[in-house]
Amino acid sequence: MRLPHVVTRLADRIVMEGPLYPHASLSEIASASLVVCHQSAAGFEAVAAGVRCLSVRLPQWHLRTLGNYALLRAARGSPYAWPGVIDALGVENAVRWIEHWTPDRAPDWDQRAAYIDTWCGGRVQGTSDWVVDDMERRS
Repeated sequence: MRLPHVVTRLADRIVMEGPLYPHASLSEIASASLVVCHQSAAGFEAVAAGVRCLSVRLPQWHLRTLGNYALLRAARGSPYAWPGVIDALGVENAVRWIEHWTPDRAPDWDQRAAYIDTWCGGRVQGTSDWVVDDMERRS
């Protein structure tokens, strides 16, 4: 995958390949001030580590028949998109977001707690269905 120049210019370190599972990725993320990923479990790891995350939404038409496609495309409320914790943006908006990002932009701690309660807490059973239903009601 070719990264936009602005990403390579701003990043102190880019981790793209290698034996990351199970623990090296957690160590890398915990030492970061920003995680940029593509609708990935890295978002969960960033939330757990208390690191702000930018999830870049890419077209994934090949996945549109899957039950969790709405969660992948969501702008808010999904495990891949929780404003203030995991900001999910298309490529152009993500590049603009990065250009204005500064290391002092910490996660919104209240939103982080809500994310953890929703996706990692007691309501995990059936949460995906609940979020998809809620998103459909709002649209």
